[in-house]
Amino acid sequence: MILVTHHHADHTDGIMALKDKYKCRVVAPAGGRSVIPGVDETVKEGDKVKVGNLTANVIETPGHTLDHIVYWFHGDKIAFVADTLFSIGCGRVIEGTMDQMLTSLKKLRDLPDDTQLFVGHEYTLANIK
Repeated sequence: MILVTHHHADHTDGIMALKDKYKCRVVAPAGGRSVIPGVDETVKEGDKVKVGNLTANVIETPGHTLDHIVYWFHGDKIAFVADTLFSIGCGRVIEGTMDQMLTSLKKLRDLPDDTQLFVGHEYTLANIK
């Protein structure tokens, strides 16, 4: 299964090659369906996604893009936050508004403290500068 967080090409360009090779399902944000290739299922805030024995809660986190979502595996204490939050910073606000990004960051802040976050890029050194 491929869990897509938003429509930017650096997160979607390899979808079709992987889908063709591995015959996997593609789950993506409802707002990005028209521009994300190979989508089999769309999700929105409050939906749940089963990945094997794991279940992710979908959290909408607009700001970086309008369709951005996070997959939070509550029972496993992990969240795939993609381009909403990074070490020492947050994603650039490209399509959304600063207010949307702040609301999205507050949603992530409110996750349990023991949640391990997986970001979309490694920008720590650049963000420190």
